[in-house]
Amino acid sequence: MMDGVTLHLPPPGWYEDPEAADLQRWWDGQRWSDTEFRAKPEDHELVKYVKSYSDLSPSSPTNYLAFSSLVCSIIELAAALVLLVTVWLARPTSSAIAFVTGFSVAAATIGFVSVWTMVTSSLAVANGRRTGMRKTHAIIGLCLASLASILSVLALILLAPTWSHATN
Repeated sequence: MMDGVTLHLPPPGWYEDPEAADLQRWWDGQRWSDTEFRAKPEDHELVKYVKSYSDLSPSSPTNYLAFSSLVCSIIELAAALVLLVTVWLARPTSSAIAFVTGFSVAAATIGFVSVWTMVTSSLAVANGRRTGMRKTHAIIGLCLASLASILSVLALILLAPTWSHATN
């Protein structure tokens, strides 16, 4: 009590440092500690960055993985369609081994990435059943990734005879 005024001090504990807002400092009930400072992990930039990706976890209640898988599957489907139309219209000859090899690698890459998106979409569907969040996004993503995978295999089938003939 000072001059008839009662001071109400906070109980001991970790509080925001009055001298540095990005740190916590120990308050012993009477005074601030001079030796014990520690960074608040939730304010550290790297932790904020990592936390921003935690919603992509297959078990996240927000199920942003479903939306992410949907976007990836749309891109994969577009790439597979462009590839398939290009291969169909170009009708490469056996002298175009570089063309055929390049498009075969592209088709295989789209196929592998589509399979990965099918896996992540399946996880998102399971999470959507559990949480009720974005289940439709996950199902659509799974279907589109499956279609992209099928189209990339079809492109490989169209390229196979030319590539086989060119390498013989």
